[in-house]
Amino acid sequence: MSRSVLSYVRSWPGAAALAMLLLALTMAPAQAEDGAFKRLKVYPSVLNQDTVIFSWSGRIEAPMASEIRAAFMQWRAYRSRIILRLNSGGGLVNEGERVISLLRRIRRSHTLDTYVGHGATCGSMCVPIYLQGHIRYGARTSTWLFHEVAIRERDTKALIELKRKRSRRLFEDHFGPAGVSRHWIDEVERMIVGTDFWQTGNDLLRSGSGVITLPLENQVHRIVRVPLPSIRGSATIGNPKPECREIRKGRFADRKLLGNLNGRRLPAQTRHGGDPSPPEVVPRRASANCSESR
Repeated sequence: MSRSVLSYVRSWPGAAALAMLLLALTMAPAQAEDGAFKRLKVYPSVLNQDTVIFSWSGRIEAPMASEIRAAFMQWRAYRSRIILRLNSGGGLVNEGERVISLLRRIRRSHTLDTYVGHGATCGSMCVPIYLQGHIRYGARTSTWLFHEVAIRERDTKALIELKRKRSRRLFEDHFGPAGVSRHWIDEVERMIVGTDFWQTGNDLLRSGSGVITLPLENQVHRIVRVPLPSIRGSATIGNPKPECREIRKGRFADRKLLGNLNGRRLPAQTRHGGDPSPPEVVPRRASANCSESR
């Protein structure tokens, strides 16, 4: 991880920003903001007014580039930061190259960060796309796949040819310029000859690869919905439904709300002293029914 990213995260604004990012991504609405897209999910961050999240899950193939382009055109005047959330085992090199070319153009005017979350996969052609992020969030529990570019039979998907030179060019074009360790690249190029090489996010971090610049740790605060009395007072016959609040539990769970971070300082107790996850409470109406689940 670069020194500038580390120093930012260790500061209280950086810790708070990371906490808010994680909360925003875990609170993503079930429905897409714009139903015009077939594959890309697009929604504004619920906590950061300058951020919009593009989420792609599945194979790297058309219409990935065209949908990201359309979403960017739709949001570019309203948001200055884009987070590209990925969960993909790879796909077509040509489509991946189109996506990368588009992301590089987006970076000229907007902040672009990438994200691979807990339990998600980023494999093969997904990795060069992920490397386009300025800050690259990656969970230690994520899985990563590296292998040579392959030619497959269209119907059966059987391997026909492994393209070693094409694979080397992908590393040279996308890994080195992104700050990935030269020593690590050399090791992986040796490991993937004729094989699939799997790594966890934790493996990438421990090896000092430089692929992930900001790790998402294994312990994640849960959002607990707590029935509370109405703001006007306790529930009565005339107001039988209690208000619910989602409380981000943690060391500072009994502190005041942070509210919107835009332009506001954190309470003194939350200025990074160990727990990077200050609480966030979002008022919500309770459902009439509550049940236990696991």
